[in-house]
Amino acid sequence: MGYGRHATHSEQYATSSLTSGVESEILKFLLWMKREGYSESSIRNVRKVLQKLARRIGTLLDGDTVKDHVSNMDVRGGTKKNNLLAYKLYATWKGFKFDIPRVADTEPQLPFIPLEAELDCLIHSKTGHISDFPGKTPPFGTLLHLVYRLEDE
Repeated sequence: MGYGRHATHSEQYATSSLTSGVESEILKFLLWMKREGYSESSIRNVRKVLQKLARRIGTLLDGDTVKDHVSNMDVRGGTKKNNLLAYKLYATWKGFKFDIPRVADTEPQLPFIPLEAELDCLIHSKTGHISDFPGKTPPFGTLLHLVYRLEDE
């Protein structure tokens, strides 16, 4: 028993292979995507999602099972949404309706970080108005301490 890839218990982590019927349906769908003008990376990503779902669930014809499986996945909201969007496209191609459930967005929103030039403009401004900020107006509380400092001068 070593540490190489060959020494792992591969049968413990093995997933069942796809049946030829499911694999051929996925292939037909991917060819349709190519004819419709989807990018190669989109086709590749959708293929990975559909093959993973088909292996783990067993069928791609039951939308409720797909919803249950994706909702129980231990991944972030964006990944769940990508899985559901890929399946929705497949369901639309197959001709049945699939409604995407609400997915909690677990990724925090990135804060506004001003450029150095914007900070310099605000610091050297005599008026201290946020409107003197070139470009995009920052959230009010972001640089409030600088505005208060300018008012004291």
